[in-house]
Amino acid sequence: MRRTREDRQPDYTVRARSGRAWAQIGAAWKGREDGNVVVSLKVNAIPVGFDGVIKVMIPLPDNEPPTDEPASE
Repeated sequence: MRRTREDRQPDYTVRARSGRAWAQIGAAWKGREDGNVVVSLKVNAIPVGFDGVIKVMIPLPDNEPPTDEPASE
């Protein structure tokens, strides 16, 4: 049985700058279409003063606040 979009957890979160912070504005899912890897975005909101920049990021654990710092490797 194939999973529907409604029951799949997002592979990524979609964020945009809202003032000095990044706000979660949607979600993204990996998939395949015609043999190509694709990413489908669902945007739920656009912040006031949106500058056109969107980040697609790996979701953070529930207890970890977002940051502009790069992840340590």
